[in-house]
Amino acid sequence: MIISLFSMPLLAQYNSIVEDTIIVRSIKVIGNNRTSDKIIRRELNFVEGDSIASNNISSIIEKSKENLQNTSLFNSTNIYYTIIAGKFVDFTVTLEERWYFWPSFYFNHTERNFNSWWEEKDLSKLSIGAGFKIKNMRGRNENFKFNSRFGYSTRFEFAYDKIALDKARKHHLGIYYSFQVQDQLPYITRDNRPIFIKDRSEKLLFFQETNFKYYYRPKHKIKHHAELKYFNIEIADTIANINSNYLLDSNLNLKFFRFMYFFEYENRDFVYYPMNGQYLSFELMKNGLNFISNNKYNDYSISVVLIHHKKINNYISLASGVFSCYSPNTPKPYAFRRGLGYKKSLRGFEYYTIEGHANVLSQNQAKFTLIQPQTFNMKFIPSPKFSKGFFAAYINVFTDVAYVWSNKYLEIENNNTLANNLIYSYGIGIDFVSYYDKVMRVDFVKNSLGEYGVFINFKASVHKP
Repeated sequence: MIISLFSMPLLAQYNSIVEDTIIVRSIKVIGNNRTSDKIIRRELNFVEGDSIASNNISSIIEKSKENLQNTSLFNSTNIYYTIIAGKFVDFTVTLEERWYFWPSFYFNHTERNFNSWWEEKDLSKLSIGAGFKIKNMRGRNENFKFNSRFGYSTRFEFAYDKIALDKARKHHLGIYYSFQVQDQLPYITRDNRPIFIKDRSEKLLFFQETNFKYYYRPKHKIKHHAELKYFNIEIADTIANINSNYLLDSNLNLKFFRFMYFFEYENRDFVYYPMNGQYLSFELMKNGLNFISNNKYNDYSISVVLIHHKKINNYISLASGVFSCYSPNTPKPYAFRRGLGYKKSLRGFEYYTIEGHANVLSQNQAKFTLIQPQTFNMKFIPSPKFSKGFFAAYINVFTDVAYVWSNKYLEIENNNTLANNLIYSYGIGIDFVSYYDKVMRVDFVKNSLGEYGVFINFKASVHKP
């Protein structure tokens, strides 16, 4: 929700002339029926006993509200203040908590994006499933989930995340485990598109992942993140015969460890649909740690993301982002080849995958408010956790430019002509933003291939992968 970022009141009572510096006398929290006070106070930019400049109170409150909203724990937040005798300030934080237990009934496509699935409308690439997710478990902003899926793949996953290790809640742990089996999968990329094979008579892929995470958040806007993953992948002879590079050198089994370090600076007003602020991330990933003697996969990659949003006024916001990744031009298992078209893609190229060992993407847009952010109450819903709705709409004009470096001989052999060429797109779109952080984009695009198209996505553009 981004309700509080647009229209939340501030209250000040001046009983005398206010001094330049005042002392925080008290902080009162109201409405946290489940959430621990410690979780809330961790997001505030002030504590009892702080000396703060009186002319900075409004700014401190807005930053604190942004921090609270970006936890995704609350539908709305208010922070009121009262100045006492010109020397002290009392704060009151009022909250409306979200619903935290979500049974999940999954019915969705398994393609890279909705547009790729809609192009073919292949019902065999749909999955159904059930599970549940508990957010804010124990009132400590911990997340627990269990999911099962059937159809395109049989998949089970378990995760328990954001487990605090210290009272200051700067250090956290997380664990994740999943396994899946598939009887169809993409086995090669040709003509800039993944080619699938299907065999109902045997399982083509067995995939297992175990993941241990560590987070360190020394400040509100900064997070360090380290992961140690273990992968165990097995494929049928059928896959190795048609693509000997699927797991490298015609291997039927690949086991390896991956270490990843991730640094993130998040200084945007609302992380799900930002209008103002900056974002920076750096990722170092190493595949193969020599824990396994016969490991065949040794590689590394470095990724950098820079995003800047500038709110000109209540009606215009500009955004620019650069997304880049580099890894050595060495053999990689097809199962782990990546590029543009997976987590991140150019608008207008949703149907394609552009794979390579390095890439850079620039996205730029101007956003214009079509419908100002507004809240409304759905009186027919009795629970306040669901009855308060939010809606906003924006028009944007944009252009994307990218380049992917790849092995020229391999790409020529498979006619993957988009690699090693400058590609671009431009167009106009409309974004709809609703409550519980839901975003839907409809983009009207022309790309450098001369193709026109209408594409639907469910994530903000110029956004982190």
